[in-house]
Amino acid sequence: MGDKPIWEQIGSSFIQHYYQLFDNDRTQLGAIYIDASCLTWEGQQFQGKAAIVEKLSSLPFQKIQHSITAQDHQPTPDSCIISMVVGQLKVTVLLQYQGRVSRQRRALSPFLPCRRDLFIKGYPDKVTV
Repeated sequence: MGDKPIWEQIGSSFIQHYYQLFDNDRTQLGAIYIDASCLTWEGQQFQGKAAIVEKLSSLPFQKIQHSITAQDHQPTPDSCIISMVVGQLKVTVLLQYQGRVSRQRRALSPFLPCRRDLFIKGYPDKVTV
């Protein structure tokens, strides 16, 4: 991992952390959102950490496992990182999502220039067949 650019190291670590939380306890995702964060989920828009966590926690499946097959990370001029993730979903409750391909993007941004904490700025989520 040390040979990779810093934005790839940060992006990869963040994605691993995000999906570990998503797969095991979505209510804990509030720690990585702020009130200015936005989520578009299948055409519905949500703003703020409370609204986003409520939406993610109310998804119609209890158990999910993301199997990441590819991820790319790119720095932006404003000190953010754009991450693109592709993979498979394994859902144990509803067959409607079983085996679907997941393509997701994350825009990571520092809270303040002097801090190293990251939050999700905004992203669209899309699950496709």
